[in-house]
Amino acid sequence: MVAVQLQTAQSVDAQENQLAAALRGDPGYPSPEKQIITFMESTHKHFDTMGAQRGGRVAARTRVLNIANTVIASAPKGQARETAERVVAALKSAKIKGHPSGPKNLFELYQDEFSEKKLYAKGIETDVESNEKELQERRIPADEEFRELIERLPQLGEADRVVEIAAFVNKYPIFVDLHQKLTGSLNTIRLNPQRSKEYLETLQQRNGGQPVPLSAVEDKLDPDVLREAVENDLIEEVPFGADAADVIKAQGALVTSAIKGNSKLSIDGQLVGTSSILANEMALNDMMIMARDIHKQAKNDGNPITEAAAIKTAAQNLIAHINHVNDSDNVAKDKSLARDKYYADTEDGFININQTYLTNRDYLQRKASFRNAKTLNEKGKSILDTLVVTTPADLELTKGVPSPLIKRLATLEGVLPIEMLNAQRDKAGMKPVEIDPNAQLLVDTLNKFPHLKRQLSQDQSPATVSRVLKEVGIPEVRSLRKAIGLQESNNKYDAYNDDAHGPDYPALGKYQIMWYNLNSAANKAFGGPGTSWAKELGMPEKATMNGFLRDKMYQERMVNKKFDQYIQMAAQQSDDLETIIPVAAAAWYGGPGAMKHWDNPNYGGGEGYPSMQEYTTSVWSRY
Repeated sequence: MVAVQLQTAQSVDAQENQLAAALRGDPGYPSPEKQIITFMESTHKHFDTMGAQRGGRVAARTRVLNIANTVIASAPKGQARETAERVVAALKSAKIKGHPSGPKNLFELYQDEFSEKKLYAKGIETDVESNEKELQERRIPADEEFRELIERLPQLGEADRVVEIAAFVNKYPIFVDLHQKLTGSLNTIRLNPQRSKEYLETLQQRNGGQPVPLSAVEDKLDPDVLREAVENDLIEEVPFGADAADVIKAQGALVTSAIKGNSKLSIDGQLVGTSSILANEMALNDMMIMARDIHKQAKNDGNPITEAAAIKTAAQNLIAHINHVNDSDNVAKDKSLARDKYYADTEDGFININQTYLTNRDYLQRKASFRNAKTLNEKGKSILDTLVVTTPADLELTKGVPSPLIKRLATLEGVLPIEMLNAQRDKAGMKPVEIDPNAQLLVDTLNKFPHLKRQLSQDQSPATVSRVLKEVGIPEVRSLRKAIGLQESNNKYDAYNDDAHGPDYPALGKYQIMWYNLNSAANKAFGGPGTSWAKELGMPEKATMNGFLRDKMYQERMVNKKFDQYIQMAAQQSDDLETIIPVAAAAWYGGPGAMKHWDNPNYGGGEGYPSMQEYTTSVWSRY
């Protein structure tokens, strides 16, 4: 009896496999309509033999419906809806004979069990889930790059921030929420001290040397830089002349008329010519600077005047000066007046502004350098073999990195910026700049992979850097972070696990760091020396677990530094990437002492947790 049932079950399995293959449209199988009819007409007897509780016919059609749903659910990505349509069409075409009401399909015979709408819905649901899963998989690298970019933005100049954000948007166009956060950060990002000073200096230049309104910088500048700037009157809470807008407009119009008149332009016409437009901008700015000085001096003299009165006086004085230096009789008597910035020659306009402000020798030289380099490149010649850079500043590192011109030349040539810089220095008879040994290792390694070096020279996004480094066999932190974040918590920053040592010493965050490693007081209470990773890595220590869990950037910064340590330790034991990464992962799973056990299937683990070998193998597969 047992043998008969076994043979019967094998027959049912075979027919189920044939039905599934036919519904999928696999080549070499009968049409799905024919296979449905065959299944319904033959397998009900097998189910009766196997003792189906509700009878063989009910069991047979239940299996048909289950197989139909399974075929739809397992359809290739994006094809589940199309598969559902094909399955429904087959079921509708398969007319079951032997029913008292005549040959009919399963939809007609068993409307309470078979529903076209439900099968269509299964297809749509499967495609949606597939798309959501794909979206989630694509979201992981987008989130990684987003967090890295948010960290980098305070270190970048204003233009570079815009460029980096635009590149991110182009790379991940579907994640609009991240775009909004990035573009919103342009107005709210607080710069580091160095960038704060540079940003303030830029605003002052745009403002003609006048104090910058507090409202324009209070949410951007480093607090210490902001405080110092306010104390030195570089920033003002209420802009000078805020209550005298009409006066500024009226007096500014009089100043502009003086500029037009002395540049031989119609007072009623538009300002034309670069020097005239720039002279007008300077004059309007000088009017406000002079007004501030007049207002301040009057107050110091004990005869305070309103800001409006100071603006009027400044405008009158400035107009008188502009007219004075352009009076031919005055110039004949005092030749130095012809060197004043507001002196306008009868033919060439404000010639001193032309010479002083519109001639930028370095700018012209850089344009010529790039033009020459482009010509060499178009002729198939290497820029590395010819001295094209003639501006001394571009032959030096700027804040530790090559200048923008050198970077443009490197991209054009398809090499790394440091390589281009040293090639140009060599042609200029200068010694090469010394770089970090790790950077030199990267340069030397990439020289063996010209195609990857060109890719990296043209695209230095974090994702491209990671991919190139992995291809050339150089371990890098970003990919290890990604792998261990997935392994430990599926990238959940608020993950909490107190299985090992209870609620006083849980594993926390995306990377499941033990609390006694994060907090010195917890470390001491746990029996340690009273230190923490934060102190070791030069980071502020989190006082509470929730404070750590809420601070995503803090988690990433700490892990970045710690993983860098472990990679360097692992690299001392092997130069093979397939060994370095698992060894570093072993240090994360069991501490540095566990590195030697990285491939040991009997080390670590415990109930519900992977062995050391399982853990490191899993991390390597995700790397």
